[in-house]
Amino acid sequence: MADLNSPLKHSPEMSRYRTAEKALSKVIQERFGLGPEPPEVKAVDLRMCATEMRDLMGGAIYDGIHPFEFVVQGWPPEKAEQEFLRRFHELRFDRGERHRKGLDTAPALQ
Repeated sequence: MADLNSPLKHSPEMSRYRTAEKALSKVIQERFGLGPEPPEVKAVDLRMCATEMRDLMGGAIYDGIHPFEFVVQGWPPEKAEQEFLRRFHELRFDRGERHRKGLDTAPALQ
């Protein structure tokens, strides 16, 4: 599934997508023993959306949602890919042998 922006995801035409997304979330929660998404996660997500809208889309802000104080700076696609892969590699491979062994034996990675 793709990560869709909120206005598109909540349009009437995307009702089947929302149903599939909820079903997938439930499977992931059950597989990894997670509960429902905490309200704090949604609150941070909304603030991040407001921050991105302010900084990357010309100042539009969600009503009643206050953006974070930091500024988001956009990257060209090449730099975004490079930074994503750098961070992925750092988290996956550069955290020491003990951590790597624990990560390698996680059920999702077998």
